[in-house]
Amino acid sequence: MLSLWYSYTLLETLLYYLIAVTLPTSYSVLLANPYEKGGLITLYYDFNQTNQSVTLGIVATNPPFGYIGLGFGRDDMFGTDMVIAMVNGSHVTLDDYWSIKHGKPALDSSIEGCKSSYYLLDSLVNSTHWIYTFGRSMQPDDACDFSLTQNASMYLAYAWKNVSKVGFHGTNYGQVRVNFTQGYKGYALPPKGSNGIGKIIYYDCYFILISLLANEKIILPSSYQTLKDDTITLYFDFDYSTENATVTLAIVLTEPPFGWIGIGFGSSTMTDTDMLIAQLINGQVGIDDYFSSRQGRPAPDQNYPGGKSDWEFVDFSLNENIWVVKVKRLVNTGDKYDFALYPNESLPICVAWGNKLLSFHDSNYLQLNINFTQGAKGGASENFNPMDVHAWLLLVSWGFLIDIGLIAARYMKGSNRYLIVHAVFAAGTVGATLGAIIEMLVFGNSSLLVLK
Repeated sequence: MLSLWYSYTLLETLLYYLIAVTLPTSYSVLLANPYEKGGLITLYYDFNQTNQSVTLGIVATNPPFGYIGLGFGRDDMFGTDMVIAMVNGSHVTLDDYWSIKHGKPALDSSIEGCKSSYYLLDSLVNSTHWIYTFGRSMQPDDACDFSLTQNASMYLAYAWKNVSKVGFHGTNYGQVRVNFTQGYKGYALPPKGSNGIGKIIYYDCYFILISLLANEKIILPSSYQTLKDDTITLYFDFDYSTENATVTLAIVLTEPPFGWIGIGFGSSTMTDTDMLIAQLINGQVGIDDYFSSRQGRPAPDQNYPGGKSDWEFVDFSLNENIWVVKVKRLVNTGDKYDFALYPNESLPICVAWGNKLLSFHDSNYLQLNINFTQGAKGGASENFNPMDVHAWLLLVSWGFLIDIGLIAARYMKGSNRYLIVHAVFAAGTVGATLGAIIEMLVFGNSSLLVLK
């Protein structure tokens, strides 16, 4: 009976916490757990047509808690209506902000002609959940407010941090499109083509919620090339059934921890190279179309005049042991920053990866040739690396030939052949060095790029 009483008390306590805050009935999951079907930050909303007001709620399950900021109507911080909630212990506050640039926003109450329009309704904070509800009129109260009428595709930016003070959120942010209509229950969508804060920090990747799209039974293309042992494999299929031929790719990684992977097409270096880069960021996966013009970090095609993002997200899967990203593109996009991906029995590619955010890959890169034809199955071959040739020529000349020449000059003077031996090996040194110099001048500008 005692254990039954304890169970009843625990259930009663749980029910108390669950019903302590009444949430609106419609919701969109903004941020999802990368390995479980569950939301970390979820936005709730209901519309009251009678008094033209909207009730909103946030449920966060990613402690420790500090602040959560929402920006309505945009996916950046340029002219954005923001509401920021903050928790300090069990005390929750909520304020209306206006942002005109990247940086700390200003309180509406501090701006002439604007006032605080949002009001806190209820809140609950415990060790696992932070729940709060708030309201506002649907129509803007002033120039610093965004209209919160029903919209099937409303842009929304959000950020969070585990400190009770508004400050730079770092990588804790997201950009989504919300089905902001009565009765919707599901996930937010990626703001494809966004031009906001993501461009500055993540080079305009667009984000896909993992819990929405992660597919354990993802269908892979039929052709493949193994790029690195059994840990990185590229799958592909061509579709010429329509006038605009397409190619579908799937990148499979089986060596965690996962962070990002990039593949450059048509070149084994980073000189004028078309690249596809996929990243995992805060429980979200992003893909984008990049172009590398030189040594260093590449930029999205959209950053170049006339460039655009041509890769279409198709599907993906993710767990602790495997990450699969599936994408699609026209074989020939017509974009001057894209390499035409026609079938090729020997397509040069470069591959790089890392286990954090997009950054310098160190030694995690490969220069390969792949059989990029329908039905191909097997492993990629290593591409010719001019840097390796350059290094070996210098090693042979100054680490081997010159030493023998010097030994002959020092210890073979008693023989009438020492000059011949000395001359032959000295000449070999000069020849190998000249070869290394010529090779560097011919291939060096491109081969050096792969090191950075």
